[in-house]
Amino acid sequence: MEIKWYWPMELLGLVKDISGEYNDGWTHYQVSRMCDTVMKYLIFGLISVLFLLGFLARRLTARAGRDALGIWLVRGGSILLLIYALLLAAGVGPYLKLYPKGGGFLSFDTLEHILQGIYCALLALALFLGGRLGRRNLL
Repeated sequence: MEIKWYWPMELLGLVKDISGEYNDGWTHYQVSRMCDTVMKYLIFGLISVLFLLGFLARRLTARAGRDALGIWLVRGGSILLLIYALLLAAGVGPYLKLYPKGGGFLSFDTLEHILQGIYCALLALALFLGGRLGRRNLL
């Protein structure tokens, strides 16, 4: 299942719906060259964001005296990401498309799904390791 959610890229001005210029009943988009660059920055930045999120979840809940809540948040989030990673790698999971891409002659969808699953597992690891570091008494 593929979910097409172009709104964030339309908000950034990188994707534009130009269906009004054509009168054929199809949906046409104009895609900026910067979409790939923006997506690479977002994808690589997500690893550090999830690491920081795991760290803050454990650190702040420990200071508030609710360490069990922090453990539940980090482990639960990691487990959900791992389940999603397995679904992606198996080819079953819902795939989120943030901007339209052109189709090529050769299809590498299976390889892309496996790589997306590995990346999602890496995100789960970043969240888990951030939570482990947040558990330590550094100060």
